[in-house]
Amino acid sequence: MEQSKRKRLIRIIEIVVSLAIIVGIFGFAIPKIANYGDVWNAVKDMTWLEITSLIAVSAFNIFTYWPQMTASMPGLTLAQAAVNNQSSTSIANTIPFGGFIANGVTYSMYRSWGFTNAQIGLTTITTAMWNTFVKLAMPVVALIALAATGRASGTLIVPTVIGIVALVVVIGLLAGVLAEKSFARAVGGGVGKVASLLRKPFGKPAVHWGEAGARFRHQTIELIAKRWMPLTVFSLLSHFGLYLVLLLALRNVGVSEKEVNWAQVLGVFAFVRLISLLPTTPGGVGLVGLG
Repeated sequence: MEQSKRKRLIRIIEIVVSLAIIVGIFGFAIPKIANYGDVWNAVKDMTWLEITSLIAVSAFNIFTYWPQMTASMPGLTLAQAAVNNQSSTSIANTIPFGGFIANGVTYSMYRSWGFTNAQIGLTTITTAMWNTFVKLAMPVVALIALAATGRASGTLIVPTVIGIVALVVVIGLLAGVLAEKSFARAVGGGVGKVASLLRKPFGKPAVHWGEAGARFRHQTIELIAKRWMPLTVFSLLSHFGLYLVLLLALRNVGVSEKEVNWAQVLGVFAFVRLISLLPTTPGGVGLVGLG
């Protein structure tokens, strides 16, 4: 009973914090930047062709996530990936801290289709790593694009440095895990200790993931050796599709290339994708708009 009350209290706090951030951003921050009436007028002025093109590009972006999922989990069909992705995304984008619930939905679906815990864990971690690689590398690419088009500024320097440092750390850890079994066991043990600390307030026993880390290393090496190309291609394609949605939306509401060129849009997009690594609000609501 006590554990149930504690979980409920934590959930309430999460919802309150998330809602407070959203209200603060939409109620106070964004109105200082733009008038909602002007925004609505710009949307109403869009033609059917512009609306249709946005829908088409958005549909393309959604589709690109499914092949990435099938690449990371051998045996998963494109139809299953579509159902899983759309269900979990709907939850993650509409409920405060919905990402945690979405993970549970994803896991339940995979299990119902006969996939093992090891396979589920591997696809979750692998896709997360590839997406993180792209998000961390984006500020670097954006800064190069801005410099090439003569629109470079110091604004993107900080996120670029953060991206480079984080990318080096993440790649270094992954390289260490894949190169040495003992290192993989040590990382698994360290993650297990952190997980045990998080589980302790809920009265759950400690976990020991040293050997799991070693097994993960072997499974990851096999998967990456066979699927690294489609994983990389579709990870890049999914982010490119999302960038196209932003670029086309700007053009369709009247922001010309002369006012904000494609490289500047990429710079903003790279920064927003970087802050989206912190899942504070459902689907980054408010934070993405403010970014």
